[in-house]
Amino acid sequence: MARARGAALTAAALGLLLPALAWAGEGRWTSQGPNADAVTALAIDPSAPETVFAATQAVEPIPAGILFGSEDGGASWRTLVPSPAGTVVAALAFDAQERVLSGLLSSGDLFQSADGGASWRFRRAFALGPNPAGMTLDPHDPRTIYVFGSACPVTGDCGRESPVATIWRQLPGQDWQTFAIAGASYVTALAIDPTAPGRLYAGTDTGVWKSADDARNWQVAIAETDESIRPVSALAVGADGSLLLGSYLTVDGMGGFGAVYRSTDTASTWQPVSGLPYWARAFVFEPANPRNVWAVAGTSVFSFGFAVYRSTDGGRTWLSANEGLEGLWVLQLAIDEAGHRLYAATGAGVFDREVADSGRSVDLPAGPRPSPRSVGPRP
Repeated sequence: MARARGAALTAAALGLLLPALAWAGEGRWTSQGPNADAVTALAIDPSAPETVFAATQAVEPIPAGILFGSEDGGASWRTLVPSPAGTVVAALAFDAQERVLSGLLSSGDLFQSADGGASWRFRRAFALGPNPAGMTLDPHDPRTIYVFGSACPVTGDCGRESPVATIWRQLPGQDWQTFAIAGASYVTALAIDPTAPGRLYAGTDTGVWKSADDARNWQVAIAETDESIRPVSALAVGADGSLLLGSYLTVDGMGGFGAVYRSTDTASTWQPVSGLPYWARAFVFEPANPRNVWAVAGTSVFSFGFAVYRSTDGGRTWLSANEGLEGLWVLQLAIDEAGHRLYAATGAGVFDREVADSGRSVDLPAGPRPSPRSVGPRP
């Protein structure tokens, strides 16, 4: 479908309310709608935690991306159309200061809305490589937006040359800047340290890289040659600056084992901790207490499903926190600014729960685990 660049994309349907099943309960996930298929992205308004946006991927009658918005924590939803038919939103971010919602499409196009998703304007197309991309806002200034993934070389031909791990940044009122990470092909996760402006961590196919100058320059923080970092599957930083890293490790080209590492010294050293069942695809720290952290991890060696787990000791050990999500694929987590309610993007809509409980214990399956030593960047 032709795209009208620079012009508003008006929602085809506004104000359509979809009833949710129930409010979240303590210790159990509850379905919140909308009546949709897989949820591909979530965003919460930091200044109004009851305002939630959910991007979904409809399958019938044709594959298409649909955006839903709720102003009551998921009790009801309004249907929005954020992009031309046939496209899917891969990432969402909401700038509460400017009241701007950004949506990055799987095609690499960035759209933004200043009216809560009622209309959208095309902002930029990214020449992405073959790997998925993501987006995040700078916690020190949410008007600064980062897009990350991989870019094709100058020739634009990723079929002949390897893509380059790339991060794009736009400062308020300025043009986009492009930064490359030499020695990596793609970025899987980008974590911005809330305790230190300008300090960023990038998870890539070759390990974790660290920048102290707003993504201009990068150095290796932990390489794929260290134990089982091959590649990074999840990376997050807490309000105290502590880091959690998840990796994905294939065995003879099959299956997905993984390891979890933790750092409390700005990625200078890393300690392996009790692993999750197979590999982790996401971590979310509770804002008020970074010792409490949630994870999405695989439930089988072949990653036939993903479930939610919780740690109350900064990621050293993990408990199951999946009650109410049995049999569902969990794809992403989002928590409100106060840390009172957690939302899960699943293959069957949005679920939420209160976060006051501590979960229940779970027996972790046997699998390759990292040796109990600290690892750091190689010389």
